[in-house]
Amino acid sequence: MTVDGVPLPVDLSITPADTPLQRQWGGAWVGVWDGVLNQKHILLVEAITDDGSAQVTYAVGDSPFMNIQRQWTRHKATVSEQDLSISGPDLSVTYEAKGKDALVGTYVRGSDRRRANMMRVDQGALTTP
Repeated sequence: MTVDGVPLPVDLSITPADTPLQRQWGGAWVGVWDGVLNQKHILLVEAITDDGSAQVTYAVGDSPFMNIQRQWTRHKATVSEQDLSISGPDLSVTYEAKGKDALVGTYVRGSDRRRANMMRVDQGALTTP
């Protein structure tokens, strides 16, 4: 399944918003990484546990200039009221809440640093192949 050129898992499942953290972060977020990436990006916050850990899907579209092909990967993340962080050997991204339906993402890899303004979208729009 792809949405505007960004692939998503077919088994997409987002937990209903029944806790404050799930209401703040849960669901689908869409944006574009700036600079030379100029790459479409979707963050799916699928589930959040009481201890502040989250299951997320990080998905991006093609970026020919950076030789990156569209892909999605699942990650464990840490979440608080103000930010959500994905850290790993191949990905380091932090999202900062900017109100109820907006985030600012910061991607860091070595000396490369990119930003994305993200907006919450209706997850129903993402479930149509």
